[in-house]
Amino acid sequence: MKSIIINTILLITSLSSVDDLIILFETKNSINISGYLNTESQIIIDEKIHKGNSYQQSLVLDDFFDVSKVDRFKVIHRGGSENNLIYILGEYSSNTDIYKVLITLTKFDKELTIKKIKIDKKL
Repeated sequence: MKSIIINTILLITSLSSVDDLIILFETKNSINISGYLNTESQIIIDEKIHKGNSYQQSLVLDDFFDVSKVDRFKVIHRGGSENNLIYILGEYSSNTDIYKVLITLTKFDKELTIKKIKIDKKL
């Protein structure tokens, strides 16, 4: 029970950083999103896995934003778990397409790191 209370407090104190990250996704700011990425992070777009340094991964996101012409990001749900894993479920939409988005993050010493961004076109 004590660990649940501690983890809930940790999750609540991290919400401003999570909110900042959501704003970066809303504004399609791949350069600043890359600050949450490292070489262990994965970006998966329509089942294709992209890895690399944060700059290379920001280029992958830029390409997705340019090609898909998404204009809106909407958070469907967000939450966390006892082991400092935070997730955001959302969707990007354009005039013709909707993309489901799953972002998983870890929190260590008050720093958020994106483990995975998974983007799939909704059929």
